[in-house]
Amino acid sequence: MLRLSKKALKGSACFSRMCQAAPAPAIDTAQEAAANAEAALHGDLTLSLEHGEALPEAMVLDAIPSDPEVDEVARVLVRFDVPGRAVRVNITLPADLLEEVDRFAKGHGFTRSGLLAQAAREHIRTA
Repeated sequence: MLRLSKKALKGSACFSRMCQAAPAPAIDTAQEAAANAEAALHGDLTLSLEHGEALPEAMVLDAIPSDPEVDEVARVLVRFDVPGRAVRVNITLPADLLEEVDRFAKGHGFTRSGLLAQAAREHIRTA
């Protein structure tokens, strides 16, 4: 869920389950805000799963409390498909690319599999 505040429309957004102000590109339309919310929520929940954290319980939209510190102008529900079980696969990559993947993954808190899965999801979603 993305909670849009007047402030959010000017460049920061409350999104995901934590609702913390975060820098975000300027949002011109509600459609853009929903797309940004889906990407942010997907990234947050995917990382939570990759780090072994439990996902938050689903809630009815009207049951989510308002934050008195946030001047909401809209609430947007976005989809998140919980991934299925992991399956081991063999792939072939050039050695230099694999080294670059491993270096990036280690430097950014990913596993090799997690990084490759996230890159594949991102590529498919934006295609």
